[in-house]
Amino acid sequence: MGKEYESHSTVQKSINDLAIPQLLTALESVHQSHPSFFSTPGPFTVANLGCANGANAVPLLRAVIVKVREYNPHKEIVIMLNDLPGNDFSAALSGVSEALRDVEGVYVHACAKSFYARAFPDGSVDLFLSFAGIHWMDCEHGPSTHDGFVQYLTAFEPSPVAAHPWTEEARTDWLKFVSCRLSELRPHGILAVSTVTLNRRKEDCDAILSENIEQKKAFRGRVAEFLFPHMSPEQELRLTVPIVVRRVEDFVAPLGAVPGAKVFCAEYSEFVLPFPKSLSAEKLARALGEGNRAVYEPFLVSALKREGEKDEAKIKEFMKAFFDDVGKIAADSLAAIPGEARGAKATIVITKC
Repeated sequence: MGKEYESHSTVQKSINDLAIPQLLTALESVHQSHPSFFSTPGPFTVANLGCANGANAVPLLRAVIVKVREYNPHKEIVIMLNDLPGNDFSAALSGVSEALRDVEGVYVHACAKSFYARAFPDGSVDLFLSFAGIHWMDCEHGPSTHDGFVQYLTAFEPSPVAAHPWTEEARTDWLKFVSCRLSELRPHGILAVSTVTLNRRKEDCDAILSENIEQKKAFRGRVAEFLFPHMSPEQELRLTVPIVVRRVEDFVAPLGAVPGAKVFCAEYSEFVLPFPKSLSAEKLARALGEGNRAVYEPFLVSALKREGEKDEAKIKEFMKAFFDDVGKIAADSLAAIPGEARGAKATIVITKC
């Protein structure tokens, strides 16, 4: 993702930064109960899942490095940046390496795999970080029955959402995610997850969901305009990518079925973000277009080819026009926010017992 998107991904950065106290407390707890965890031979390995360009996680990574070296001053640190294969790993690796260049003994690597599958060897990771990413569902479900480009749903809310066809898939995704990480963690290792959650003030939640519905309609219109020359309306529906907004208790309740998962903390908190009114509409549109392109382009290219579009030049032309337009739609939506945005996050820290 470009620098402009990085500079204005304030929600993602806030979710990262607000999770630092819980994470440091978890590391201290592991040190108190199992001090040898930090003194075993080999590096301390941190995996940042869904890293994007990695920039938002740098303050958190610094805090982890400082804490680990309180316990073992000479411990080498390996940072694994994980995301889907279409991510710009060149930018991520160079950006994080440059940001941590003043810290000795830190080695930054990349892993291009879905975090809904095994991505690392058994017992090879000490700490997993997953911030502002787990709300994306696993594309392997092959969403094919829901309209719109982005489908927002609150998978575990009371009726009618509780009956949503993706409710069970969302629960399956979460259990699959946790099970994979527990296999990859060393004993007593930590999985820290923090992401957007439902705001407990109902009026805020209603406003957010209403806005999402309007955004979905706008996205659907753009998908139809650009894709109908290539495919039928029925084929268009296969391009839906789902997002699930869970409550804290919806993360915790299923974990009883996962052997070895011990919940260290499960917390709800709210945050307020100033909106950068000084940012021009043109810059914001470009930044949001880049950000959405980094997430969606691999999926869309694959879908277009699967549906029979073989002309690479036509696909490239479509991608540029489509994401330029997506950026404008998102910028128009954000411009309506009156000075600040309120949100809520869930932080779940799990240790492997």
